[in-house]
Amino acid sequence: MAWLDGHAPDGSLIPAPAAPGVEVSAGHVLGMAQARGEQYYMAGWDPESHAPKWLGLGPSAVLFDLYTGEYVADHGGGPAVGGPTWTAVADGSTVQANVPPGFHQEKPPDRIPNLLLYATPGSGGVMGRVRAVQRIETSGGHPGPPPTEAQIDAAEQRTVPYSALYVFHGDLPEEHAGH
Repeated sequence: MAWLDGHAPDGSLIPAPAAPGVEVSAGHVLGMAQARGEQYYMAGWDPESHAPKWLGLGPSAVLFDLYTGEYVADHGGGPAVGGPTWTAVADGSTVQANVPPGFHQEKPPDRIPNLLLYATPGSGGVMGRVRAVQRIETSGGHPGPPPTEAQIDAAEQRTVPYSALYVFHGDLPEEHAGH
């Protein structure tokens, strides 16, 4: 079993998990990975409402294959570099993704939200087959109540641990197409 080949250890196709609010039709489930890491924030003003807000700087996480527990990818990126990025350990290939137009995410008060992200084209390697990424089953990662003016003036930063299940969707490798 290779990472992102679309198959479970028994050779069957990986079934799509139930993910209310973040359904995707971008091909087959290629792989699922449990992430553990941190979300980074800086105190600032919401550019739309001009209200105090913890502005997301991006994540830093490691991903482990849901079936084997093998370390398979790193996750980073954020707004400053054009969106979240995943890098496969196997071949160093990357995929970057962004929220699709019109997607309205839930806003839970105690954890980061589930997300649906569409991959930007251009990568090769195993990540080159990824067309969409779901972030589901989230825990932690929420920065808490809005910052105070003093925190904004001090440009305070916050690091918040989180975990999530990432589901990678896309095209099966040629040798598995039609199965």
